Amino acid sequence: MFLRTIAGVLIGAGLGVALSADLFAADAPPAPGNAGITGVSSDMPATVRRAPTPPAQPPAVPSPNSSAAAVADAPSAEAVGIWIEALGAAEFDVREDATERLSKAGLVAIDALKKAAEGPDLEVSSRAIQILRTMYTDAGDEAFDAVDSALFQLAMSSSKPAARRSELALSTREADRDERLGAKLRGMGAETAPPQLPQIAVNMVINRNAVGRILIGDDWKGGNAGLQTVKRLVYLETIYVTRGANLTPEALADLQGALPGVEIQMRGPAMLGISCPREELLIEKIQPDSAAEKAGLELGDKILKYDDKPIETFDELIELTKDKKVGDSLKLEILRDGMTVVKEIKQLGKWTLQESKP
Repeated sequence: MFLRTIAGVLIGAGLGVALSADLFAADAPPAPGNAGITGVSSDMPATVRRAPTPPAQPPAVPSPNSSAAAVADAPSAEAVGIWIEALGAAEFDVREDATERLSKAGLVAIDALKKAAEGPDLEVSSRAIQILRTMYTDAGDEAFDAVDSALFQLAMSSSKPAARRSELALSTREADRDERLGAKLRGMGAETAPPQLPQIAVNMVINRNAVGRILIGDDWKGGNAGLQTVKRLVYLETIYVTRGANLTPEALADLQGALPGVEIQMRGPAMLGISCPREELLIEKIQPDSAAEKAGLELGDKILKYDDKPIETFDELIELTKDKKVGDSLKLEILRDGMTVVKEIKQLGKWTLQESKP
């Protein structure tokens, strides 16, 4: 789960004529500081005279790495629009100049570049994705997130060339995408954990800071909108959502539709601290310092009853625990070494993302 001075393509009124790089009205005002292309009004006479040569260097614009750049230094939306149009100019130098300027335009250009990349002009689309990829290569945190989001959406595009180029661009940052996205999600209040792969596989195949599991619980501040970041995780296997996460059923259904291979599991606020195979209740993991460990449960114990209710599957155990609150108690009847034993589980803990959990 994968970027010199401009003379524009100016269309005279009703003439459909592309003006070359050095033709402008002699008495026209200088080009806007950020633009590099001078427009021609619809009532301009057909005779066009040479204009003064614009500055050789583009104006100072914020680097895509500089999230602290002043808004006043950013190019205007009008300038960005002119540069986007110039990506499809007949003259190679014009296209190259527009590409260079847009590569330095920073966050203000990302939405326009995404829109251009989705358009029908293959030259414009290719250059727009090339620019996004250039921004992506050395992007700081703020620019990274914006460009990553744009490329991720383009990778889902119905345009196969745009989708393929965007996937390739995303692949250039695959080693640290999950780490950055995971940090953003933790900032929203989620918990994250690595994929449940053998550690040797994690070390050999993926970044050890990759996110394989995520818990969205009571501390979640991202709301429904924050799930868009979850969709962009590369190695995600399981999403746990507890009551109190303040997510709508519609948003969760949309998330599941976007991640058909990822399991979304609903949980209550309290946690017992064990793990069993789905088809039986034979304890195979116990979370350290959990209520289960404190009650003396052991690996290999088979759970027969939950608060005097016979149960047979781990899913039943999950459903019963959903109704418990942090601090609640319960009773388990277990089979150990051929003998039935009753264990009192006191003060269930808060649900957290660990290796073992019900």
